[in-house]
Amino acid sequence: NMRGKHEGSTMSSNLNITEQLKFFIQHKQYLKMLQFCENVEFDGNMRGKHEGTFFYQCFLLAYILHDDLRNNARFLWKRLDGGTQNALRPVWQICVHMWKREYGLVYKVIKNPQTPWPQDLMPVIHDVMQFYRTKMLQLVQRAYDNIDVKTISEYLALSEKELDQFAQGQGWKIEDGLVYPTRGTLKEPSQAESFKLLRELTDRTLFLELD
Repeated sequence: NMRGKHEGSTMSSNLNITEQLKFFIQHKQYLKMLQFCENVEFDGNMRGKHEGTFFYQCFLLAYILHDDLRNNARFLWKRLDGGTQNALRPVWQICVHMWKREYGLVYKVIKNPQTPWPQDLMPVIHDVMQFYRTKMLQLVQRAYDNIDVKTISEYLALSEKELDQFAQGQGWKIEDGLVYPTRGTLKEPSQAESFKLLRELTDRTLFLELD
């Protein structure tokens, strides 16, 4: 599933692969980063083991940010050798927990102080957490008339104090241990989106075989 071969992949011939990835991260150009990673892998341009670990971390995280767990992230993982998989285990855990809808565990992996995230990767990790929190916020607004404080705190990775502040900012009501989300301006899911959700649910066992 190449996204336009060589599109956005030749930013500068003077930069090595890691430097180009850092450039994309610095400027939050995640689509270009994904295109670049696909092209590098297609061309077989990986060099050293250290560079390869950072490269595949960026590659998997880019798929997460483009909500492409079912197909490309899963098949990328299958292509990796055992040593690379071990180095990428925390990123893969994020993928698996997202797929299994284990909301609290997604944030736990991301925020775990024992997880050896490279400093250069931290902006992407932060954006993955914000991306997932936004998805959960949309889910709550669309699916719930009310939801208990503990559950929504887990969905959004917020303490009760943080949730109070967040709810005020959203115009939500909290009463008797329940949060009443406002629908906001979210549109109803289209038929295509509904079919996509159904496909994700029915195909989840395929993904979990790789866990």
